[in-house]
Amino acid sequence: MLRRLATALAVLALVAAATPAAAAAATPVNVSRRTTNQSEAAVAASPLDPNDIVIASNVEHGYGIFLAVSHDGGVTWSRDVIGDADAFGRACCDPSIAWDRFGNLFLSWLGYGKLRFPTVVPILLSTDAGDDWSLLTRIKPPAVVPVTATINVRAPLASESGPKDDQQDRGPGFLDQPTITTGASSLWAIWNNEGQMQSVGARVTGLGDVAPFKAVHDVPGGNNCTFGDVAVGPGGAVAEVCQKDQNRYDPVRSVLRLTIDPDGLRPHPFRQATVVARTDVSLFEPIRPQRVRTVDAEAGLAWVRTGALRGRLALMFTVETPDQSDNTDVYVKTSDDRGATWTDRIPVTTAPRSQFLPRMAMDPATGHLVVGWHDARLDGGSGADDTDGRANTDAMYALSFSADGGTTWTAPQMVSGGASNAKASGNGIDFGDYTGMAFTFGVAHPAWADNSDSTGDNPDGTLHAFDVYSAAVPET
Repeated sequence: MLRRLATALAVLALVAAATPAAAAAATPVNVSRRTTNQSEAAVAASPLDPNDIVIASNVEHGYGIFLAVSHDGGVTWSRDVIGDADAFGRACCDPSIAWDRFGNLFLSWLGYGKLRFPTVVPILLSTDAGDDWSLLTRIKPPAVVPVTATINVRAPLASESGPKDDQQDRGPGFLDQPTITTGASSLWAIWNNEGQMQSVGARVTGLGDVAPFKAVHDVPGGNNCTFGDVAVGPGGAVAEVCQKDQNRYDPVRSVLRLTIDPDGLRPHPFRQATVVARTDVSLFEPIRPQRVRTVDAEAGLAWVRTGALRGRLALMFTVETPDQSDNTDVYVKTSDDRGATWTDRIPVTTAPRSQFLPRMAMDPATGHLVVGWHDARLDGGSGADDTDGRANTDAMYALSFSADGGTTWTAPQMVSGGASNAKASGNGIDFGDYTGMAFTFGVAHPAWADNSDSTGDNPDGTLHAFDVYSAAVPET
C-alpha cells in the first residue's frame, strides 16, 4: 500500500511539473523539418514521464523510418532515420509505436526480407525513452495462399517506400499496416498478410524483460478483412477489429468485424468474429481531400483498464452520409460486456464536408479518450482556410476529448496552424493512410502530415511537401 501511495504521489508531482511545459507547447510544432514528404506518423507518450514523446513516420525516398524524440513534452526534438539498411534492416513504411507501464518503448514497421516487397515485421525495443534501440525480434509471418484477398492490401508506392527499382508486383506474403499495442503485461501485434489478418503476442514482465513471442495465428473472420486495430483489456483480454467490403465487386458498404481473445496470452483462442458496425465508407473510398490515395473507415479500438468505466470497449470509425457525398464524420460505439452488445453510434464530429483519417488514444491513468482527425469543415472554397479556390480540398487537424468512455465528446478544436493541401504535396499518397495520437498525463499528442508551413520552417516551403507536425494539447 505504501509503495502504491508513493507511486501515486510521484505521478501527481510529474503532472504538476509538466503542466506549464504542456501549456507552452500547445501551439503546432514542425517535428520533422525535412525535405520531401513525411507522412503516416505514429506517436507514443510515456506513461511514466510526461516529458518523453517519440514520433515515427514514413520518408519519401529510399529506405528508412523517420524518428523524432522529445524529452521536454514536445517542445524540442532530436531527429534521425533508422532502418535505412542499418542493423535493423531495410524499412519500407507503416511505423507503429507503443509504450508500456514498465517504460519499454516498442517500434515496428513493414520491412524487406529477401524479396522485393515487405515480408517481415521487425519489432524494436528502447528502454531509455527512444534514445537507443535494439532489435527485439523480426517476425516472418507464415505464408497465406492468396485467393482474392490481395484486393484489400494497399500497396506502398515508390513515394513511401524503397527506391523505384525496388518496386515490383507483390506476391504471396505481402504485408500491410502492422499495429502494436501494450497492456496487462503483454505486447501484441497485428498485420494484414495477403488479405488475412494475423496476430501475435508476448509476455512482458519488466523493463527490458520480454518473453519470446507466441506462435502467429490467423484472426477468425480476418480473411479479406484489413486496416485493423488491436486493444488489450483488463486481465489481458485482447480485441481485434478489421474492415471488410460487403461486395468486393461493388464496394459501396463495409462491415467492421470484431473478435476477442478472452484470456490473451493464455491457451484460449480468439472467438468467432461478429459484425459490430456498418459504414458507407469502403476500403478504398475516394473523397475530395484524399482523391488519389482514398480513405477507409479507419477503425480504432480502446479498452478502458482503470476507473469507474473499467472494462468499457470503445470502437471508432468513419461514416459517410449520404453515400458518395464526401460528407464523412467520425463516430464511436461502446460496449460494457466485452463486445456482446453495443450502443448506437455516437457522433464525435457532425461538421460539413470531410473529416477523415481519425485516430483514437486513451490516457492509461484516467481512461479518458481523445480522437484526432484531418478536418475540411472550414474549406468552403474561399477565404483564409482555402488554398486553391475549391471547396473541401484543404484540411486542418482537429481533436476532441471524452471523459466518460466515449458517451459524450467535447466540441472539436483545431490544433493545426493553417490549411494543408494533399494535391500540392505531390507525393502520390495524399495525407497518407493514417495519423498518430498519444494521450498521457491529461495531454494529447497528435501527429499529422502538414504542408501549411504555419511555423515557417518547412524546408520545401508553403504548400509543397508534407512535414510531420505535432502539438501538446491539454484535455479540456
